[in-house]
Amino acid sequence: MHKYLSEKGFGSRRSIEKLISIKKIFVNNKIAILGQKVSIGDKIKIQQSTLVVDDLSKTHHQHLIYNKPEGEICSKNDPGGRKTTFSALPRLNNLRWISIGRLDINTSGLLLFTTDGTIANQWMHPSNGYEREYMVRIYGKYKSDIEKSMINGINLSDGMAKFKTIAQIQDANNKKWFKVTVDEGRNRFIKRMFEHHGIKVSRLIRIRFGDIILPTDLKKGQYKIVSEL
Repeated sequence: MHKYLSEKGFGSRRSIEKLISIKKIFVNNKIAILGQKVSIGDKIKIQQSTLVVDDLSKTHHQHLIYNKPEGEICSKNDPGGRKTTFSALPRLNNLRWISIGRLDINTSGLLLFTTDGTIANQWMHPSNGYEREYMVRIYGKYKSDIEKSMINGINLSDGMAKFKTIAQIQDANNKKWFKVTVDEGRNRFIKRMFEHHGIKVSRLIRIRFGDIILPTDLKKGQYKIVSEL
């Protein structure tokens, strides 16, 4: 059952074992036990979802890239009624989309989704250190010593943080843009780095995650199915 639920996108095998140990998974309306096997036709209830075991062979997973607009939240449901990233994705039968990482409500750009829990965990595990690249527009004075500080590291409230690279880009309207590369996805990480120096970030766009680049022809709010991640 652990492998089956992991392949269906309900988390890693370890996280599923934890749910079983705290009696949060049911098979045919009975509390699941560690090591339990499932058969075709069994009904599994997990995390407010119910699925019927339809095929125990290897699941054919799906993957996509999505260009998130500002104003959308990276959540499946929002009590406030705001639009979520999941609402724009194609519907699935007996599988579910997993967001690989998150972007805050005011950040736009590249998001990755998969139905494969194993792949999702590989992408999100800190030890793998997948690079993220962003375009950042700022307001405020920017000096060369700030750049040095951001590369060497800044002690934020939740620990040391630093950029791998930072390069300034001047656009046609003379606005200050930067291309920034990081290897972690800490909450509001980039904005807090600039705010530490009294600089406000007015736009933040993720343009790359690992070796996957946001396609220039993919409009905001649109997705593209890909064969692999």
